[in-house]
Amino acid sequence: MHPEKEQDGLYTINHHLNDGTYKAFVDITPKKKAYQAAPNTVQVGTNETGKAALKPDDDWTKEMDGKTVTLEDVKAEAGKAVPLNFNMHGETPEPHLGALGHVVIVDEAAEQYIHVHPDSDDTTTFHAHFPKQGMYKIWAEFQFGDKVHIYSFIIEVSK
Repeated sequence: MHPEKEQDGLYTINHHLNDGTYKAFVDITPKKKAYQAAPNTVQVGTNETGKAALKPDDDWTKEMDGKTVTLEDVKAEAGKAVPLNFNMHGETPEPHLGALGHVVIVDEAAEQYIHVHPDSDDTTTFHAHFPKQGMYKIWAEFQFGDKVHIYSFIIEVSK
């Protein structure tokens, strides 16, 4: 989700959350400051919920509002550059926030946050580095027309 700027230094998101325990990452780049996205626990109501248990996807083709995207076969190894190739099935996404797409990845424990951009201005291929083995959820964001579509995938990263 992308926040709306209220004033200098103040950004907000208005989004309904059910009661539960969440982890949120604030992905910003402050001018002239070092910053690394880290998980922030958010408790809504009193119902504390457990950690996610991810299972690898068996369907690599996702459709949303008539736009289909396929994540091509991924052989993910920890510590190596892993190509994430998205097949757009003949469609070309429009630039969104300065790129043809954005990919955000979070590990199963919601401790590792990875944000990658396409390899170039005219491709939907990304390279990610996974710090350790385990399960990861990928959110790929592409804009078609005036609407941003988010496609999610779950992969297993080996040693």
